[in-house]
Amino acid sequence: AEALAVDECSLLRIDNGSRGARIEASLNPDDADRPDLKLADYPEIGRCLTANKMLYVEDVRRDVELTAAHGSDELRSVLTVPLQLRQAKANRIVFRMARRGEPLTYREIKFCQIATTVAANALENAYLFESLETAHATLTDVAKRDPLTQIYNRGHLFERLEAEGQMTVSREGK
Repeated sequence: AEALAVDECSLLRIDNGSRGARIEASLNPDDADRPDLKLADYPEIGRCLTANKMLYVEDVRRDVELTAAHGSDELRSVLTVPLQLRQAKANRIVFRMARRGEPLTYREIKFCQIATTVAANALENAYLFESLETAHATLTDVAKRDPLTQIYNRGHLFERLEAEGQMTVSREGK
């Protein structure tokens, strides 16, 4: 965000069915004091979520709704990009960036789209990895126990005996 010389840059988490958003990361240190936002105060985020695609407003002063929300002399251009997550459960994530001076250039907008795509892919991979670890732990436990009694099975017994035998040999060797 600093490389793009923007005045506001944040990553927001929106709970489905909620009228609010939580700031997960922000360039603005003041956002730490107010991590929760009302979506009504940020109509560009609502539009972005409704359309489920990027929203770019080159001049906020030409948009009545955004001018009412942000003031006529504050922001010049605003960009909001939803992170497209296939595995999203209850939350949606939106990248929001705004500038007071010159409007964002085409290259800056494309950069933000690429950055949000990469971020979405990283979040997807993390979710899939976590799901895989959970499934592996479940399958490992199922393989060790009798499904009816939940008592450890013969395979687990031999596995533990082998481990204990190795520990005994290791202790005797010292």
